[in-house]
Amino acid sequence: MRYPIMTTADASAYLATKRSGNPIDLERLAKTRGTGTDLPQEFIENLRADLASLKAKYPQGLKGPKDANQFEADAARAIHQRVAVPA
Repeated sequence: MRYPIMTTADASAYLATKRSGNPIDLERLAKTRGTGTDLPQEFIENLRADLASLKAKYPQGLKGPKDANQFEADAARAIHQRVAVPA
């Protein structure tokens, strides 16, 4: 199955550019891994909504390791629940 990825360096560049308010071409940064058919993308909008809801629980940002660990655990759970990998 083919699926999109972003390198750590490209993710950092994306975040820095987005935070500065400048436009960025996400297609330029996204790479593809795997073979065969593409991973279905229909789950993306629901996942985006789930992650936005989770982010809203931290209006002041992540204030320490405890917040960061909880956010990461909750985000991972949301991702694994939403990603639709065909059998």
